[in-house]
Amino acid sequence: MSNIIRVAVLSDLHPTDGSNGRYGSHLQMNGPESPEQNPVVGLKRLVESEGLKADIVICPGDIGSQGDPKTISYGWTKLNYIKKFIQAKNLVAVPGNHDHDSRSNHNKFDPKYILQELDPPFPLPEYESNTHFWAWHWNIIEEDECRILLFNSSAYHGVNNEFLHGRISTKAIQNIKDKLAGLPEKKLNIFVCHHHPHKQEDIDLEDYEAMDGGQKLISILDNTSNGSWIIIHGHKHYPCISYAHCCL
Repeated sequence: MSNIIRVAVLSDLHPTDGSNGRYGSHLQMNGPESPEQNPVVGLKRLVESEGLKADIVICPGDIGSQGDPKTISYGWTKLNYIKKFIQAKNLVAVPGNHDHDSRSNHNKFDPKYILQELDPPFPLPEYESNTHFWAWHWNIIEEDECRILLFNSSAYHGVNNEFLHGRISTKAIQNIKDKLAGLPEKKLNIFVCHHHPHKQEDIDLEDYEAMDGGQKLISILDNTSNGSWIIIHGHKHYPCISYAHCCL
C-alpha cells in the first residue's frame, strides 16, 4: 500500500444566493456555471484535465452561511459531489460557526438542528458514530495509514455570546486524551476543527475568535504516543502553514 495520503482541503464555502445584493468570492447558489466564476465547476475541470485524485476530502467548517438551512444543505451536497468526481474514499467535515443557528434566526431551540437532518448524514455516515460526535462534540476515524479526529469547536454556540469564538472544554480534552492513550501509533494523525486553536495575531492583532482551551489541546496532542499530528482548521479565510506553539 502506498505511504502517500492525498488530502483535498476545502474550507469556508459560505454559499450565497445573492439576496444581499452581492456574491463576492463565495460559492454562488444561483450564479454562473462557468469555470471562471463557479469554483466547483472550475475545480472539476482542473481535476479532470490534470488527472487529479484525492484519498480524503476535508472540510473544516462553514459549509453554509449564517445558519441558513438552504445554504448548509447546498454546501453539503456540493462537497459530496466533489468527493465523487475527485474519487475520494472519504469526505470528512466538521461544523463551523456559520453552520449553527447561533442567534436563533431559523430555529428557536436547537442551533444544530439542520446539521442533524442533512442527507447524507453529517458529519459521519454511521448512526452510532454520529451519535458519539453530537453527544461529546468529537469522534475518531481510523484508516489504514492515518487517524482523523473530528471536533466541533462551535458546539456551545447558541449559549450567551459563545458565537464570538470557538471552545474546547476541559472535559472534552480529558476524554480525547484518555481515548488516544489506548490507541496505537499511526504514521499520520489529523485533528480537524473549525476555529484556530491559538490566536493568529499576525493576521488580526485583536484576534478574539480563537478556540478557548486550544493551547491545552495542542499540548495534549504534542505529548501523545500516537505519532505526529497535523491540525487542519478554517474560519480565518487566510491560507497559512505553520508549526503549533508547544511547551517543551
